[in-house]
Amino acid sequence: MAVMDYRGLLLLLLLFLLSSNFATSHSIVRFLPGFHGPLPFLLQTGYVEVGESEAEESAELFYYFIESENDPKGDPLLLWLTGGPGCSAFSGLVFEIGPLSFENQEYNGSLPNLRLKPQSWTKVSSIIFVDLPAGTGFSYPKTELAVNQNVSKLVRHAHQFLRKWLIDHPEFLSNEVYIAGDSFCGLPIPVLVQEISYGNEGGIQPWINLQGYILGNPITTSTEKNYKIPFNHGMALISDELYESLQRNCRGEYRNIDPTNTFCARDMQSYEEVKLNMHLVTQITLKTFYFILLNFHAQTHAYVLSSYWANDDNVRKALHIRKGTKGKWKRCNYDIPFKTDISNSFQYHVNLSRKGYRSLIYSGDHDMVVPFLSTQAWVRALNYSIVSDWRQWYYNGQVAGYTRTYSNRMTFATVKGGGHTAPEYKPEECLAIGLLLLLLLFLLSSNSATSHSIVRFLPGFHGPLPFLLQTGYVEVGESEAEESAELFYYFIESENDPKGDPLLLWLTGGPGCSAFSGLVFEIGPLSFENQEYNGSLPSLTLRPQSWTKVSSIIFVDLPAGTGFSYPKTELAVNQNVSKLVRHAHQFLRKTHAYVLSSYWANDDNVRKALHIRKGTKGKWKRCNYDIPVKIDISNSFQYHVNLSRKGYRSLIYRYTRTYSNRMTFATVKGGGHTAPESKPEECLAMFMRWISNKPL
Repeated sequence: MAVMDYRGLLLLLLLFLLSSNFATSHSIVRFLPGFHGPLPFLLQTGYVEVGESEAEESAELFYYFIESENDPKGDPLLLWLTGGPGCSAFSGLVFEIGPLSFENQEYNGSLPNLRLKPQSWTKVSSIIFVDLPAGTGFSYPKTELAVNQNVSKLVRHAHQFLRKWLIDHPEFLSNEVYIAGDSFCGLPIPVLVQEISYGNEGGIQPWINLQGYILGNPITTSTEKNYKIPFNHGMALISDELYESLQRNCRGEYRNIDPTNTFCARDMQSYEEVKLNMHLVTQITLKTFYFILLNFHAQTHAYVLSSYWANDDNVRKALHIRKGTKGKWKRCNYDIPFKTDISNSFQYHVNLSRKGYRSLIYSGDHDMVVPFLSTQAWVRALNYSIVSDWRQWYYNGQVAGYTRTYSNRMTFATVKGGGHTAPEYKPEECLAIGLLLLLLLFLLSSNSATSHSIVRFLPGFHGPLPFLLQTGYVEVGESEAEESAELFYYFIESENDPKGDPLLLWLTGGPGCSAFSGLVFEIGPLSFENQEYNGSLPSLTLRPQSWTKVSSIIFVDLPAGTGFSYPKTELAVNQNVSKLVRHAHQFLRKTHAYVLSSYWANDDNVRKALHIRKGTKGKWKRCNYDIPVKIDISNSFQYHVNLSRKGYRSLIYRYTRTYSNRMTFATVKGGGHTAPESKPEECLAMFMRWISNKPL
């Protein structure tokens, strides 16, 4: 697998982005020949020059930009690449996910007509459709060196294009960005996402708010052919006997057949003959056969119409195509000299999964070019645990496909009846994916409330706080049978290096003890002055042994009903370990001193300073033992076994010993049940050494 020198790329990007000489041009298109009346959406077309600093590999990339019909400022921005390589982005616009399509009319010599397509993904996102590589669509090379293309160059040019486009469109700099495409784009897009990520990490400007990527029927490992025979067998296109013989004699390898394996060669010849044998067609009912012919005709006819339309002089004028830069427009230009120098993108998915990017991988379940079985195989090979298991997803009350979500934030979905470019065959279902999966799984749901505030002063503490304290609520459980609850948290930023230091999520025991207990009695930067209570507000003081010296910490009140957290529904009142774990997971992704803490937390000024919602909580208790909690998980040993197999680090404090599963066990001499409370200096020293990978 080719490895790109991203450091060199970063330097080149920095040089050209600092230069004021790069060319961009764009125009608003309000009317299009063939469409009746003004366009009901914002369409912009333009060119962005790329490659001008790289040994005269300069090219002008043409694009169509369509603004979201919903909320352009808040909706995500998609960069869409069409496959091929060499197929115009216009194909994605009119045949897959854009708001236009051609009227299915017989061509009579006049300009083909366009109509609105209601299943456009621009209902919920802004989309840039870019003609890549150079030579595709209306894009064109400016130098001889730019004529020859490969995957690495395509990635480099796409990266440059996006950063330059954002410089020219600063109003979209804060929008979440996804890179999307299908078919052959399964190779360059994961590489492109990685390069953008490296660019962000290297400080290349403008910073791109990259969230993830979307791939449809993607070529990924170049082993797709090995899955065509199992797919055809599953579709009842070849007999059980032939399939079993192929399996036995070819052993699953149907691409590079050993010429000495005569039995495999014989079976493959039989397979090729069966594919061409027309008796298979006669098994289809006349009605179904007629339907297939009609759809095939409509699809290919629309391709022909697109060529007539795009080569019309008035159309080119409306799109602001530069005269003399393009001869005949082709929907797919297979004459571009293209080398597939990166033929396997699997490792890039591995890298992006580690970085935490979201991804949606969808497959038409009738695609024989890249069978869903091949995509499913490499998704499984990433070896992440299942978060949401195999289930049906619906559109308009009907099963539209099946889906599964993994812990690396990857969603795999099939589109029932979809072909190789699924949105073209099943636009309604794929719009549902765009709306339901892209938005509900990738973007923050508008129904999951989060709120937070910076706290600069606290009653009882003299002067402004010398550290960053944020408090807030995160709603959890809203999708689980009305088990909704609002979890309150205290977040304290590391006093050392917030960007580089680790982030801790701290849960206090009980069950039912407030995270505030961990903050002021165990590992946080505050504690109460040890004074006799005289009716006035207890005083707070700084504690030098805070773990925030070397880490940022979120103290969260769990389970619901603990501290300032509160249940919103009756079902959320009853708690158990599983629900606590589930809510904590969602949250992350979304004695005398004890008596003093109660006086402090129940003071009106304290509640006002912490931005506590009025009326949501009566008396605050450090530990609320009245919450109905059932210990439905009474043994966590097996979870330690599982986590050890996954290679996670762990610190269990008492005497110290470190094991090969990266678990360190340590004792704290003289420490009680909550050791950091009784031995703060020792526990801070222990934590600092462990978090820095130093021996205790």
